[in-house]
Amino acid sequence: IVLIFGFASTRYYTDEDGNRRAYRLTYSDMELQDDYRVLKDQLTDIRDLLSDIAVVDIHLANGAYTDFEASTLYTELLDEKLDVMIPKISAMNLQKEQEPIREAMESILSYDLALYLQNISKALKSGDTATAQTALTYRASALKTYEVIEKEMKAIAEKLKLETGSYYEWELYKAAEKKDSGAVCLLYTSDAA
Repeated sequence: IVLIFGFASTRYYTDEDGNRRAYRLTYSDMELQDDYRVLKDQLTDIRDLLSDIAVVDIHLANGAYTDFEASTLYTELLDEKLDVMIPKISAMNLQKEQEPIREAMESILSYDLALYLQNISKALKSGDTATAQTALTYRASALKTYEVIEKEMKAIAEKLKLETGSYYEWELYKAAEKKDSGAVCLLYTSDAA
């Protein structure tokens, strides 16, 4: 049993010099690893939602969607996707140390993105520029909150010596374009050139 536990609690990683090293996980590390897996699944869902929203944003900005079409799509994302995600994040059972990450995930969904989708939909229906500005403020806040969440998640991955590959090289507009090849952000492509 001791040998099996020792084998299961040892992870190998590649250091900065390219050497393969052993890293012995403690019981605390194993609990943290469990929390990380749960949080990573939710982060992936948040990324998926952000890219869905970005697809609509891009098509609206490029004139491919009418205001009414975009408003309908934003409302669908709010009702069918975001409202389903909030209870999942609220129900996560994590160690006390990871609660701030869970709270940030809950905040990005129930506050920033929910208010963005509600306000942008309302602004597109009414033509109210003040409501549109409010929506854009919530969108900017959501992206900042996302950066904080990703930074904290990356710190956990580094602490646990996890091989994360390209997971933390995710970019919103590239993800949106991958999801819908017609959703090419003109500002993004001109910045890249």
